[in-house]
Amino acid sequence: MTGEEQAEATIKKMYNLTTADLAPDFEYKLATTGTFPTMGNGEEAYAHSDNLSIMNAAHEQLYRNARMLAIASFLVLLLSVGGTLLVRRLRLTKQKLTETSAVLEETIEELRPEAEAARIKLTPREKDVIRLLMQDKSTKIIADELGVSYETVVWYRKRLLAKFDVHTSTALIAEVLRSGLLE
Repeated sequence: MTGEEQAEATIKKMYNLTTADLAPDFEYKLATTGTFPTMGNGEEAYAHSDNLSIMNAAHEQLYRNARMLAIASFLVLLLSVGGTLLVRRLRLTKQKLTETSAVLEETIEELRPEAEAARIKLTPREKDVIRLLMQDKSTKIIADELGVSYETVVWYRKRLLAKFDVHTSTALIAEVLRSGLLE
């Protein structure tokens, strides 16, 4: 197949043209200057070159639109993932703030001056933690059962150990039972 025939076949294939679609008096040859097919009498086939220019412009616009759609789709995906992560982070922050608020309220309650300053007082949450420790439950299980974070239970345990001036959970339980604070 010659170069002209290949060019003609390519043009027909690109634009889904058949010989029946074309005017019968055209010879489809690619001019050596790179212009589009010429008529049998040598005149330029302006109508066909205009059609090809319009098709090229439409193809370029379609390509630009497809790129913009892809970019917009990516941005929507990015925003939805970012929004989901933000909501998750806000929920975790809210939970932590609620737990911190409860702990601060208990601390403030304990720091208020009372007549029995020498006696150790336990908050309801501290009593819950001690009861679960007496059942030999781990810090993670205690956190799950009380609906608080792991770190909050660790904080309660440290606070209880400091209140009773002991260093182990076993010593803490023994001291609590001796003092009768869980009755």
